[in-house]
Amino acid sequence: MTRPSPARNLPDPDPHDTGPPGSRPPEPRTAVVRSAAASGPVAVSPPDAAGRPVCVLAAPKDRFRATQPFHALLAGSVEAQGMVVDEFTPRRCLMGRYDIVHLHHPEKFVTRSPGARDLARFGAFFSVLGAQRRKGARIVWTAHNEGPHEPGHPLLERLYWRLLLPMLDGVIYLSDSSRAQLVRSKPRLSRIPGFVIPHGDFRAAYANGIDRATARQRLGYTGTERVLAFVGNIRAYKNVAALARAFADLPDPDLRLLIAGHVHTAELAAEIGMVTAHDPRIRLIDAFVDGDDMQLYLNAADLVVLPFRRILNSGSAILALSFDRPVLVPDLGSLRELQGLVGAEWVQLFRGEISPDILRHALGRFLSQPRPPRAPLESLAWDRIGEQTAAAYRAVL
Repeated sequence: MTRPSPARNLPDPDPHDTGPPGSRPPEPRTAVVRSAAASGPVAVSPPDAAGRPVCVLAAPKDRFRATQPFHALLAGSVEAQGMVVDEFTPRRCLMGRYDIVHLHHPEKFVTRSPGARDLARFGAFFSVLGAQRRKGARIVWTAHNEGPHEPGHPLLERLYWRLLLPMLDGVIYLSDSSRAQLVRSKPRLSRIPGFVIPHGDFRAAYANGIDRATARQRLGYTGTERVLAFVGNIRAYKNVAALARAFADLPDPDLRLLIAGHVHTAELAAEIGMVTAHDPRIRLIDAFVDGDDMQLYLNAADLVVLPFRRILNSGSAILALSFDRPVLVPDLGSLRELQGLVGAEWVQLFRGEISPDILRHALGRFLSQPRPPRAPLESLAWDRIGEQTAAAYRAVL
């Protein structure tokens, strides 16, 4: 691919300069692209003076479609705007010429105990990213997380941020609250153009042809039982063991807890297993959840519980809402903003550690609230998000 115009040579600010100790960071320079709830059309400029499409290298695009369809849905929405999106590979990044390199989870290179191979991959990533930037590409990061979900090696993590932040030409935040939280923790971000574009829904990503009665029948549940569910990959920060313990302290024999997802460590599986072994109401399905099973587990649930210890943005909450399941989530990150977007009848917040009392309240007053049959996710439609993302790309070119 060729780029018709030379790169703009913009000086990088000092990566060590974050302002005097105790100073309040300046307000982030956030561009006019706003959340889908904002009124008025999104201005989309022509690709460039030559009329060629904007070329994007997405890390990733389709590679994780089966387990995390967000990236593929985003790439498709951008392609619908007339842009070209390629899957990131080191070779393409090194040898090709792109207008935009869009990063989603670069923090994966920060590991707790990096070996020689991990360090080589870390160095190679920043090397090819720098090569693409020197050719004129703009680097855009979607800030899904504040950092690695599991704590990485502290020195490697500091080096990671010191290398990444000066390279960024734009940051896409999934909510206003996540933008504010990230700028507080990383003041350097206040000097990088920012765009607030919401996380899209998953309604088009999964089959959803099984009704509630059929899903429950296949799982062996009756129509009278009330089913709480956690669905998705199970890692320590998601706090699923605490959910199991809190549930086990509820005496109601008609309650059920379904935990479906791959448990990432043997220690965590053993911790959850200690609870499930003594409570037959709890079922653990330790396996990756494929597309067909997603509808089975979520449509069987009365309430999806996501008891995260820490979270910035939650695709899991949007996944549950995409299947029109109400969710119980902690009052962390952008989840209060999600509640404001779809309504308190769909998103119940709690503070502190998940507990029997929190579950009891959710099973009572929250589930008894009237709600329409479908969650109002119109503001998370991908056509709108594609327009906003394309406008963000053009704003940094």
